[in-house]
Amino acid sequence: MAFSCVAAEKPQDAAYKLQPTDVIMITVHNQSDLTTKARVTREGNITFPLLGEVQVQGLTLQELEQKLRVLLEKDYLVTAQVLVFIEEYHVRQITVSGEVKSPGKYDLPMEKPLSIMQAIGMAGGFTQDGDVRNVSVMRLEDGVQKVMTVNTKDITVGGQKDKDIIMEPGDIVSVPRGFFQVSVLGEVYKPGKYNLPQEKSITFLEAIAMAGGFTKDADVTKVRVMHVLDGGKQSIVINTKDITDSGDKDKDIVLNPDDIISVPRGFFQVSVLGEVYKPGKYNLPQEKSITLLEAIAMAEGFTKDAEVTKVRVMRVRDGGKQAIVINTKDITDSGDKDKDIVLNPDDIVYVPESFF
Repeated sequence: MAFSCVAAEKPQDAAYKLQPTDVIMITVHNQSDLTTKARVTREGNITFPLLGEVQVQGLTLQELEQKLRVLLEKDYLVTAQVLVFIEEYHVRQITVSGEVKSPGKYDLPMEKPLSIMQAIGMAGGFTQDGDVRNVSVMRLEDGVQKVMTVNTKDITVGGQKDKDIIMEPGDIVSVPRGFFQVSVLGEVYKPGKYNLPQEKSITFLEAIAMAGGFTKDADVTKVRVMHVLDGGKQSIVINTKDITDSGDKDKDIVLNPDDIISVPRGFFQVSVLGEVYKPGKYNLPQEKSITLLEAIAMAEGFTKDAEVTKVRVMRVRDGGKQAIVINTKDITDSGDKDKDIVLNPDDIVYVPESFF
């Protein structure tokens, strides 16, 4: 009887449907031996005297009272006045995880519904990295997991209150990290992948600055941006001098998620071999031109055994190889600089040995 008083004081939700782990108290008028306290099993059943196992999950209290009355009056009692009270509700919790300030499990209030925005508020709100446009709610319905995606900006900014869905016990709210990634590779001081807030846009030059700027060897006129669009790749070549020299910000493109910026090394290479004092490969700034005699000087000049009249320049041209023989003595003796040819990238200068 002490329980009856407690139960009477406890508000009972007429629309509430019984769930596993609920604890219920059942009394039958003038049948004290049938008074039963039972916990709903994981399968949704209780064990009741005379009747054995009874399926109760999903029934309201009134529906269960009616069901028990019918079953008892069928075989055992002439009239059965059945009362059912909930003594202990099953754990009514939701989980809020991911990019919220206090992720964890939270109890659902009994007295009023709780919306997704209120649930996120209970968890302290979004972190600065939270992707507020792609919040997911995982829910188990009839044994099947259902996933709903909610753009909370539609609720908070757009005023679409119908999207502020009501939480149900067992729901899992997941807030993903809201950033996108761009990569800056090659001749910058801090190459790597950079994470950016989902709602922030970043331009090409801002990304270069984020990576510490160009190195001294960078070819700023041929920077490549690789986009992934509709499953395919698109490559854009940007001359950053066009942007910086003209001040035309429209040429400073906005990057897409997963874009890759590649800054090539800004030099070309020529080789000087044979009878020079420092034979080898030489790197030259991309925008600089160099003549044959300048290349010989860079290699510290001819040795005493050099055949200066038959210096050979080997060049790859139109897919084939070309050899140009130059008498450097003609250039130096005549002072005719027009005969001192300009070298191409990857040219090989070879100075043969003199046999006389």
